[in-house]
Amino acid sequence: NQPLTSGDTLPELTLTTVAHGQQHWPSGFEQPLNLVLFFAGIGDLIVAGFGCYEERRDAFLNEGVGFFAASVDTLEDSRAVAQDLSFPLAYGISRKPR
Repeated sequence: NQPLTSGDTLPELTLTTVAHGQQHWPSGFEQPLNLVLFFAGIGDLIVAGFGCYEERRDAFLNEGVGFFAASVDTLEDSRAVAQDLSFPLAYGISRKPR
């Protein structure tokens, strides 16, 4: 397994989101370009970043850019954050294949 770098195409993945069901990549993206954020735990900095995206959401969408986030956190921890988001938030991700 090689790490992804800037400009690489995401491999085919299926992740379970808090409020948007299963998300299939790359076929499930609604926009031609997408900001994809993987992170190891939801903290204040991550929540602030989500707020910045939400404030500019319409501008991103007008440019054809979507947003998706995925965390190692549990469903319970992720649910508290996802309730205020307009984009999918996957939970329980791992670097290891299941």
